[in-house]
Amino acid sequence: MMKKNTSIGLAMLIALSSSATFAEEYTGTAQIASAKLKDVDDRGITAIASGAMKLDDYIDMEGFSAEAEISKSITSPSYSIGNNSIDISYWSLGGYGAYTYPVNDEISVKGRLGLVYISTEASSGGFSNDDSSTELAFGVTGSYAFKDDMNIIAEFTKIDELSHIGIGVAIPFEM
Repeated sequence: MMKKNTSIGLAMLIALSSSATFAEEYTGTAQIASAKLKDVDDRGITAIASGAMKLDDYIDMEGFSAEAEISKSITSPSYSIGNNSIDISYWSLGGYGAYTYPVNDEISVKGRLGLVYISTEASSGGFSNDDSSTELAFGVTGSYAFKDDMNIIAEFTKIDELSHIGIGVAIPFEM
């Protein structure tokens, strides 16, 4: 399992690494999201940070990017079985390929598809159980250019049985 996790991390690092011959365009994002697990009524809150690199200089089509994302539950979704409450906390690390379509100068829509490593812990009354897996994930993002150097984003991401609906900011920069 460790070898698979190392491979995913290395692939994301290569995808986001800079080349000295090109002026790279990057975007950093920060979000707060509502987290929903399948078959669990209660929602949690998740912090999400990501970085993206435009691939326009590498492929002959505009709008494609490579993204890396990390998320961590702040409050855990929980559910009850009888008198017991089970809290589910998690963190994830993912790599995505994305395509952004500019609707106009201020609004854009992005679709993305990738692989995400997710580690979960279910705990109740002093007992806990850990699990981890690598899952296929997809998402859709709407972006509004609030300022030249800041976008407001709303995003939906689905990772296996976990869904995020988030809002945040995206800040473009060059290196």
